[in-house]
Amino acid sequence: MDAGMVCNTGKNVPYTFETAVEAGVLPLDNIALDNQIDIIDASLGSLVSWLEGNGLAQTLFTNLYLHQPYSIVDKCQKAVSLCLLKIVDLVRDIIVRVAVFEEEDFQPITYGFKLPYEITDVKVIGMLKEVEEEFSRITRRSKQKSSEGFSEELQKQFETNSAVFSRLKLLRHLHQLLLSFSRREGTNLDDCPRHINGASDAAQQIAKQIEQWDSADFNDETNGPYWKVVGFEPRTNHRLLPPTFPRYSNSRTKPSIYQYLLSSLDKLQVAFNISNVNGFHQALEFLAGFSRRADSCVLSRSILQLYYLPIGKKVLGKTPFSDVLKETAKNFCSPPSLVLKSPLLSSQLAKEYLDSFMLHCCRAFGNVVQLYGNNMARQRDRLIHILEEFSALQEEADKADAYLHSVSIQIGHDRNHLTYFGTWILYHILRLMVRFILSGLELELFSSFELHYVYWYMYEFLFGWLISALSRAENMLSDHENYAEAQNQRSGRGASKAHGKGAPPKQKKKKCRPYLREMMMYQAMQHISGGLYKSVMCFLTDGKISLPLSHFDREKVRYEHRFVPFACISTPPPVPYAQFYEVAYRSMADIPGQSHSPILALSACKHFSQAKTVLEAVQNPDDEVASLLRVCKVNYVVMKLVSGGHKQSCKFPPEFDFSVHPHFPTIKLV
Repeated sequence: MDAGMVCNTGKNVPYTFETAVEAGVLPLDNIALDNQIDIIDASLGSLVSWLEGNGLAQTLFTNLYLHQPYSIVDKCQKAVSLCLLKIVDLVRDIIVRVAVFEEEDFQPITYGFKLPYEITDVKVIGMLKEVEEEFSRITRRSKQKSSEGFSEELQKQFETNSAVFSRLKLLRHLHQLLLSFSRREGTNLDDCPRHINGASDAAQQIAKQIEQWDSADFNDETNGPYWKVVGFEPRTNHRLLPPTFPRYSNSRTKPSIYQYLLSSLDKLQVAFNISNVNGFHQALEFLAGFSRRADSCVLSRSILQLYYLPIGKKVLGKTPFSDVLKETAKNFCSPPSLVLKSPLLSSQLAKEYLDSFMLHCCRAFGNVVQLYGNNMARQRDRLIHILEEFSALQEEADKADAYLHSVSIQIGHDRNHLTYFGTWILYHILRLMVRFILSGLELELFSSFELHYVYWYMYEFLFGWLISALSRAENMLSDHENYAEAQNQRSGRGASKAHGKGAPPKQKKKKCRPYLREMMMYQAMQHISGGLYKSVMCFLTDGKISLPLSHFDREKVRYEHRFVPFACISTPPPVPYAQFYEVAYRSMADIPGQSHSPILALSACKHFSQAKTVLEAVQNPDDEVASLLRVCKVNYVVMKLVSGGHKQSCKFPPEFDFSVHPHFPTIKLV
């Protein structure tokens, strides 16, 4: 049965705007305030449902007032309807412009309904303010009357006007907040905190009094619940929907609507904290963490993208992205070409080559920033293409290092320029590779019989390469400091001779370790990965983890399929299955006459103990350190019991619990 046939199967033909007005069920003037409260609440609930992935025809455009807002006579309802349509237009503009949504995240199609382009946003805001001020005056007057002499009627009038006033204030602040990111107005971020606070205050005020206005009923029909509110006709757009679409979208309760809005405003408040983050590397961590939040939605992720890196490619709308990347590379390993007053910049060709390389970096790192605006599943798909792009950028970095080194030799500069940009790009490639594997763990893509080579790859190679790259960067920073100190001593030697005295001896500076904490975290994760790899191998050896049928399965095929995205990377080179097999299986076969399971369990205990020691030495531990410590302690105890033969005869598979940490599970024996 298609959508048109479904529309005519009910007892009543669904109303349109015209037929509802003719039947007298859609008042255009003097709409009761109780009904206006329900209409605004139901409209905001439909807006929330739209942001959760439903179509406009199923949600907001079931509100008949939005079909012809200029025909509405009631000033309040007309302003509300136009504001809602403007909000729809602004949300579509923001999300479509950033382009980090999938079909299941957001439906931008308007199904032929006209949005009010002929009226400006300023005019709509003015209409809302006018109605808002009118209700504010009525509220103050009714409050004054109720204070002079109490009456239930006056108290009811005060509460009703106050409820409408709070909802108008919420809509106006939401509109102005979204307008700050509009293409029409340009990105204006100064007033965003004020609008967020104003909308939050209004939503909190509504949430406190929501129970007494929770008068709208739910109709539980066979296809799902929907609002029974004046002006809403859930079946009016059924003919516009494809046959496979659900007929109705599930409507929220009033408390849950404003709870969702408050949560969204809190997320935006958190998103704006990226302006307080120091450095591009920390900004990437912030973006990645925000995208992993369970309550993040496509609108909040899109606004964060526009806030941090607008379409004009200026970070926070102020600093060119290329300048930010230059500063980031300079702070990471101090390449001689980026140091202030570098002799290399006196060569025009070297300067042009450097600018060309940074242009390629802007494109690649811009895609990384955009990556964290997608949902988690899409991030993993896009990571494959970004790794290919960074592989090409790695070659460009090596060429840039070689060219700038040759220029440095030609001009007689006594600092080499080898491996500087290469180390910086290598560091980010390794982070992306680790992110690719960890995203598979977050999305639960790996079976328990695959975990051994997943953690082995990180333990044996990726974390070790990351520590090596950071160590090399620290040495480069130390070399730069020594060079700068030597230059200062040379320049100060003449001044010392002029005064007839030698310079006083300087105390030896402590070696700079800017990446010590990060290296310690990677070292701890490396040991935890090693412990989990050997724990899974122990359970596989004991037969406690079931394997697929041998004639339907080849471990080599699974291994190569999981790590095929790394084949495009030249450094670090992809690790073949033969190398894993040599380490994991043949090395254990060289120990004759012994059971391998206790040896693997004791080795896993050692790894967890080493990780615990490293984590306890981390200064200023945060929640990440605390969760990793708990994983180490629990797994150490479990594997210690396993090494002693605890539950050796039990054939139930162990459980890998990712509730403590999303990437490193705690082991539970059943």
